[in-house]
Amino acid sequence: MFVQVKYQLRSRGRSVLVLCVAALLAACMAFYVGNIGVNKAALQSLSDSVPVTVRITSRNGAKTAGLNIEAKPFDHLTEAGVHDVRCTAVAAGAFSPEVRAQEMFLGGDTIVRAGNSLEALELSADNLHFADGQSAAFLSGDSAQCVIGEGYAERTGLHPGDTLSLEIYTVRQSMNGTIYQMIGDAALEIIGTHSAPGGADVILPVNFLRTEAETAGVSFLYDSCSALVDDSTHLKDFKAEMQKYFMDINLSAEDPNAGDALSVEDELFVKTASRLRQNIALFQSMLVPFFALIIGLVVLTTSFMLPNGTIEPFDAALHVAVPETSELTITYGDNGYGDLMTSLNNARMSAVLLFAGGVIAAVGIVVLLLYFFIVKQKKRTAIERSLGMSKAQCRISLMAGILVLALVASVIGVGIGAVLLQSDVLTDTAQSETEEIDTMFSIWAKGQTEVTEPETDATVPVAVYVFIPVCLLVFIFLLSLVLMNRNLKTEPILLLSGKGE
Repeated sequence: MFVQVKYQLRSRGRSVLVLCVAALLAACMAFYVGNIGVNKAALQSLSDSVPVTVRITSRNGAKTAGLNIEAKPFDHLTEAGVHDVRCTAVAAGAFSPEVRAQEMFLGGDTIVRAGNSLEALELSADNLHFADGQSAAFLSGDSAQCVIGEGYAERTGLHPGDTLSLEIYTVRQSMNGTIYQMIGDAALEIIGTHSAPGGADVILPVNFLRTEAETAGVSFLYDSCSALVDDSTHLKDFKAEMQKYFMDINLSAEDPNAGDALSVEDELFVKTASRLRQNIALFQSMLVPFFALIIGLVVLTTSFMLPNGTIEPFDAALHVAVPETSELTITYGDNGYGDLMTSLNNARMSAVLLFAGGVIAAVGIVVLLLYFFIVKQKKRTAIERSLGMSKAQCRISLMAGILVLALVASVIGVGIGAVLLQSDVLTDTAQSETEEIDTMFSIWAKGQTEVTEPETDATVPVAVYVFIPVCLLVFIFLLSLVLMNRNLKTEPILLLSGKGE
């Protein structure tokens, strides 16, 4: 067998062919490694493409604004790995001397709204008109500045550049009514006006309002708060931490004002991550069979699938049902589903190409081996038969070498596949906090009697380690037997004279 291999390597043409097939297999290996990188990137970037919003709500989850949110749990939330925090607070003010002189404060004559951004206050920049050098960035600070409503400016005779002297009160909603607590007088610089319909009389930074309240020894309350989780792949840890400070949503709870429950809007993320992990498990389970198939090199892949759903059919149906919509500009928000689907479809196409390349490489190797060890050995067969060897002995002489090579290659392939299956190369991809579905704070799961976690065990039956090599050997044996019988049909004298080639 070794002499035969040495003889084959002496032929430049055959050596080039061997190198080409080896290069094809090496390309499949590189493609495979790259595909693993794509898989990892898809899972790791899931937090960006499918952001998870966390929101403080009432105990039954029905109310997300007009709440009594204490400062301490708010601080715990905003310090627990979140970003893009949006928070607001409400207050009441007394501007006129008559209101200030009232023995009991009953709501005053000024509606005060505080926030840390225009988005938090749900205001459009088009409705705000700032003095020169001023902008909405003041909301993110704690300066004593404010924007007043145009109607309020007319009633009070105030304009940008003036100072608003206002007696401010905190507002707490209760089952028995509204409770006000005085913070004190504040001198606010007016830096602009707003024309938002139904807007507050005075808009100021929420950090300023909180600082004033705490300085006066008054309990400060936010009335709304939301944020985006930094790392959604560790939702289980995040929820475990938040469980110390917030209640889980109870749909039957009655208190509509207590802001001590948390809603984690993670339905799309959890279902997408579970699907990804399910596919990665399938990816792992196919590792051994494909390694055996290409005789020692890697040829496997996976595909990503999201639940069916697309915007285009709905948009087309909408234009048919309501033709007037053709004159409108309609924007669809899908929480990053479209972008994620495009990315995963590209990875799916890569998977198809990798699978095709692997099949071609496997067939190429088998054909190459049989060509060198069977078809091109006609003269050797003729010599052996001329020396008195029987047809059966000739078959054993030629087929033993290729079957030994196939057996060794199959064992190596199965071994490499088994080692990689148990190594961190693939298992790290699937090991994340998405392994277990945690429905704590997930209001979307509250109405379901059971949330099923997909089967994701990437175990390979022991029989596979034997079945795949046996199938490969049987295939090579049968094909070799057919080609060998064709060689034996030609008389030795014709092969030796060159007439039987």
